[in-house]
Amino acid sequence: MGDALGEPRQGADTGNRNDNGGDRTVPTTPSFPAQLRRLRQQRGLSLADLARQTHYSKGYLSKIETGAKRATVDVARRCDQILRAEGELLALVAPPRPAEPADDDTGPACPYPGLSAFTTQDAGRFFGRERATAALVERLFRRVGEGPLLLVAPSGAGKSSLLNAGLVPALRRPGGFPMAGADRWPVVTLTPTAHPVEELLERTAKVLGGDLGLTAARLGERPEALLTAVRARADTPPAGHRPPPPPRLVLLVDQFEELFTLCADETERRTFARLLCALAAPAPSPGHDPAVVVLGVRADFSGRCLDLPELAPVFTDGLFVLPPMTTAELIESITRPAELAGATLERGLVPLLLRDAGLTGEPGAQAVPAGALPLVSHALLATWRHREAGTLTVAGYESTGGIQGAVARTAEDAFAQLYPAEQRTIRRILSRLVQVSDGTGATRRRVARTDLMTPPAGAAGADTALDVFVRARLVTVDSDSVEITHEALLHSWPRLREWISADRAGLLVRQQLGHAAAAWEREGRDPSALYRGTRLETVRSWAADPDGLGPLGPVEQAFLHASQAEEEARQRQTRRQVRLRQATVATLVVLLGCALAAGGLAHRQRADALAQERLARSQALAVQSTLLAGGRPEASLLLAAEAYRTQPTATTRGALLSTQAEPFAARLGGHRGPVNAVAFAPDGHLLATAGSDGTVRLRRPADHRTTATLTVPGRIRALAFSPDGRTLAVTATC
Repeated sequence: MGDALGEPRQGADTGNRNDNGGDRTVPTTPSFPAQLRRLRQQRGLSLADLARQTHYSKGYLSKIETGAKRATVDVARRCDQILRAEGELLALVAPPRPAEPADDDTGPACPYPGLSAFTTQDAGRFFGRERATAALVERLFRRVGEGPLLLVAPSGAGKSSLLNAGLVPALRRPGGFPMAGADRWPVVTLTPTAHPVEELLERTAKVLGGDLGLTAARLGERPEALLTAVRARADTPPAGHRPPPPPRLVLLVDQFEELFTLCADETERRTFARLLCALAAPAPSPGHDPAVVVLGVRADFSGRCLDLPELAPVFTDGLFVLPPMTTAELIESITRPAELAGATLERGLVPLLLRDAGLTGEPGAQAVPAGALPLVSHALLATWRHREAGTLTVAGYESTGGIQGAVARTAEDAFAQLYPAEQRTIRRILSRLVQVSDGTGATRRRVARTDLMTPPAGAAGADTALDVFVRARLVTVDSDSVEITHEALLHSWPRLREWISADRAGLLVRQQLGHAAAAWEREGRDPSALYRGTRLETVRSWAADPDGLGPLGPVEQAFLHASQAEEEARQRQTRRQVRLRQATVATLVVLLGCALAAGGLAHRQRADALAQERLARSQALAVQSTLLAGGRPEASLLLAAEAYRTQPTATTRGALLSTQAEPFAARLGGHRGPVNAVAFAPDGHLLATAGSDGTVRLRRPADHRTTATLTVPGRIRALAFSPDGRTLAVTATC
């Protein structure tokens, strides 16, 4: 991996590839570093300023100035244009190969920023937004001391350009803002990033030129401490001079939607919103002048702003909706920069641009679609590179693919310059620079270069691949971060759209992992914040795929390793608990078996004892039956029957059978005379007797109880039951 982003790799081709290959870097004469340093210092530019304008990293340019690195033709040309060296720097390097594109020719700097937003240095060629700038200044003047001003517009409408090239120059120009001393107010421009309060402190400290002695926690508790720090750095007037008005802090928070796409901590999000509102609110005491706060947010995120109670009142009194540019203003933004650069536009080019932007009819007050502005600017940038003798031609415009095709063609041309391994690398890099979320589509995001260029991205020529896209102005690199220049690239380049669609699931997993890791780090690496179960398994499967999540940052790696360790410990504990439960169940089963066996044995023993008892009793009854057989046959019969019922054995059976052979007599009472007839029912349950007194008695043989008595006239001769035992026939004589 190279030493800095934007630095061409030694010995690697970063231009158009052919079979002959080669390296476009060429030896530099010893005077080039000295000349570059001298011209930069004469123009009053720092290395950081030069890096922003050339789209090369500060580290790379520093190494060129020290002679540690060789300069490419493209670096020499861009530095020559920015430093207005009139070809002096370009002449110090060898001429480019014939295959070099026309963009390496000498000439004035391109007056169109392409996909990049206008910066404060571009204020001189920022045309078409004069009315919007004046309206914003007037609206902001009325809003000072009342709270933040919310600048809302669709993506591509030019919010960043309006703030940087419109509002900031108006503030810094004497009399540009209708408040005394406004030209001396410190202007802090920032985007929220993942940690907005820390970013605010860092940017403010850089503008004020020193450490503020504040922490994010203290600033969240006492917002007025920041205003005190600004006032403490005010210049002290000489003795006898009238003191100037106290300075007000100006906070321009661009891309405010990052508060929702990058900041995952709801508490930090609300703290930042509350802090901005407190800084812009009416001063709690005369010693504190409220700050001037402007928030630039995409229109599709305005609903998310309403979710923050702190910002809800801003929509009532502090809303500024950027009106769309008219066709007349668009024409001015096209023609005036070219005039300043000494170039002309071929007749027919402007109508062609308007037609391709979807603007038909007579030029005038027709509104220009917001998304068309960056595409028009990039098409003009591409057409500028194909100009002929200082003229932007229709043929040059059509050769770039027009408004709709210029971005895609530029991106495809840059992509085609890369080797296959570098193409895979640039896909990983661009995917890392995209933020996806449900309901809002894809947006760009800034990534620290140290995180972006970690292996395996750096192992496959990340420096070279990224440098090609940086020089095409599709990607912007500063001293410590990288981002896609404009979201138009996300929508206009079909290949990138396909990558985002194909990688969407992995991007969501990666983003959720980053948010979870950041929350885990903020909470002191609390184990309860770690991944586990299905979520951890999903992340592990993506991380195992070489084209899945890509290289993870240090905190993400630590979070994932801690989650895996915690999950493995939990699984070990689960396995121990399972084994313990299994051992407990096995012990209970054994004990239950023993208990059942003991119970069965006891039951058998009791059954045997009962059987022995029944046998002994039955034998005793049988013996008693035998003893009574001679004198009391009826009792003998009853005892024999009882013995057989108690235990049917051969002995009791024999005793019962022996009683059947013994005759016995029993007196049938209940009649006043002798019994003349007897009859048993077929089932043996009834006995009918007839006496000489003319009565018939029905009785049960078992207990001799009478159940019914009948009186029959005459002398009863015989009794007989019917076969079913229900009818008794009585035969009598009169």
